[in-house]
Amino acid sequence: MVFTGTFQRTLDNKGRVLLPKRMRSMLADCGALFLTPGTDHCLELHTSQSLEKLAQKASDSAPNSRTIQSFARLFYAQAEQIEVDAQGRIRIPKRLVERSELDKEIAVIGVGYNWEIWQYERWQEYNQSHANEFDWVHQSTFDSQAVAEEAALNRVHAK
Repeated sequence: MVFTGTFQRTLDNKGRVLLPKRMRSMLADCGALFLTPGTDHCLELHTSQSLEKLAQKASDSAPNSRTIQSFARLFYAQAEQIEVDAQGRIRIPKRLVERSELDKEIAVIGVGYNWEIWQYERWQEYNQSHANEFDWVHQSTFDSQAVAEEAALNRVHAK
């Protein structure tokens, strides 16, 4: 299943957010849901399947790497299993609200294999500041030579 779209939502004073109807119907058959830290101060909403794929990818990449160990500690220690209530809301734990600096207005965006939850203004800024990169990112994502070059650069900078 591929998750898409951008939804502006409101976070109530108890940390609850009403998920869009289309999103709820997509998640209905996905089993357990997990909120995890994401990059750029967002949160990620994973299904159990997407979280398992992420864990497998990390394990396959370099299981004894200190970077992977650090990632696993920081990522999984902050992950929370959550449920959708009868009204179609999820509750975002306070520590994750604080970590991602969420306020009343948030954006829920589909990013393919999972969803992200952003402070709305931060998402708007990110979207605007990266809009000019879309063509380059799109092309380089699917150009295997560019991907290999980027991986080589990352290895050099990691040393």
